[in-house]
Amino acid sequence: MTTTDQSSLRSAKPALVFLHYFGGAAKSWQWLIDELSHDHDCLALDLPGFGGSEPLVDLSIETMAKNVIGQVKRQYPDRAFILVGHSMGGKIAMKVAHRLNLDENLQRLLLLAPSPPTIERMPDEEKKRMLIHPNEKQALVTVDKGTIQKLSGERLQTAVETQLAVDNGTWQWWLNEGMRESIADHAKNIHIPVDLIVSSDDPAIKTEMTEEETIPNLPKNSKVIWTSGIGHLMQLENPIWLAITIGKLLSPAIN
Repeated sequence: MTTTDQSSLRSAKPALVFLHYFGGAAKSWQWLIDELSHDHDCLALDLPGFGGSEPLVDLSIETMAKNVIGQVKRQYPDRAFILVGHSMGGKIAMKVAHRLNLDENLQRLLLLAPSPPTIERMPDEEKKRMLIHPNEKQALVTVDKGTIQKLSGERLQTAVETQLAVDNGTWQWWLNEGMRESIADHAKNIHIPVDLIVSSDDPAIKTEMTEEETIPNLPKNSKVIWTSGIGHLMQLENPIWLAITIGKLLSPAIN
């Protein structure tokens, strides 16, 4: 197949739009996108205040979602797309999906270890530690505590540098307010297919949180894929496995 043929095949499918985790950035997805871009057009976004992007003055899940919609519409005004949200990005993606319930271009929602649509509970001591920002030592601790397959080299460097680059007001907002803002009523009323990929070994979004706070607040026909042996930063820990899993999950819908 020629390069032109491959490009035409990709453009006939919905694009994949990625929303990163708290402390991440658009470039956190680069290894996963390397694996998926042969078959899919991919767009990774920097959420406001992350990756060097301009922070929002009025911070909420709602304003974050509106910003995402604006970014996607500028890039893909008439293109079908699938929204992929990880952790914090998963919670924002749920809000985006609810706001776009009547928009036929959004065809599917894929959630990777999402922050629950209710409240993401964090031990007080852990929250106190994470509020020390920017701090390279604490960034390294956060990465180590959140992973099972330990990072090294460029992936570790990226995971640390993206944390340090977060606007401090946005950092404080998520830990103090964003992770506690409930959008459960909206998440339950998403009208597109929803898929969930989670690990029973995730040290950040634990099994109990997913089973008690996330799954009951998603549409009843949502599909859940459980794995193990991988931590919270799955797109950095094992992008090849994640790409294969996503490919298998989406192929009935887009092939």
